[in-house]
Amino acid sequence: MHSVTIESVRERISYLEGLNARGVGTAVQQQQFELACLGELLATLEAEPVGWTDEQELRSVEKDGCGYLFTANPITPHADQLRVIKLYIHPPAPTVPEIVPESLRDEIIDLCAGYEIGDQGAQEIWEACRAVMLNGDKP
Repeated sequence: MHSVTIESVRERISYLEGLNARGVGTAVQQQQFELACLGELLATLEAEPVGWTDEQELRSVEKDGCGYLFTANPITPHADQLRVIKLYIHPPAPTVPEIVPESLRDEIIDLCAGYEIGDQGAQEIWEACRAVMLNGDKP
C-alpha cells in the first residue's frame, strides 16, 4: 500500500492527465473519475485552517450552545498545541438540477436522433442519470 502524500497525488494527476490527453486507455471514464477524486483529495490535503477551538469550547457549545472560535493565523501563543482542534471550510457539495439543463436536453435529443424522444424523453433520461449521480451504484 502506498502512502498518500500531496506529491504522490500530484504525480498521479499528471500521469492521468497525460493518458486522457492522448486518449490512451480503455477506461477513460474511470481515469476521469479518478482525476476528479484526486483533485478533491489534493484540495483537502492543501487546505489551510480558518480557525481553531479545543475540547473545552466544544463541551461549552454542547452544554450552553455557545463557545469560542479562535483565528488560525497565528494560533495564539498561550494555546496548548496538544489541545488545538483546527477548523477547515468544506466546499459546498455540487447540486444536480431536477430539470434537465437546456444545453444537455438538446444534446440528449441529438444523441437519440431517430428515436424521436422529445423533451419528455430527454427529461426521463436526465432523471435516470441524475439518480446515478446522486446515489452512485445504489438503487
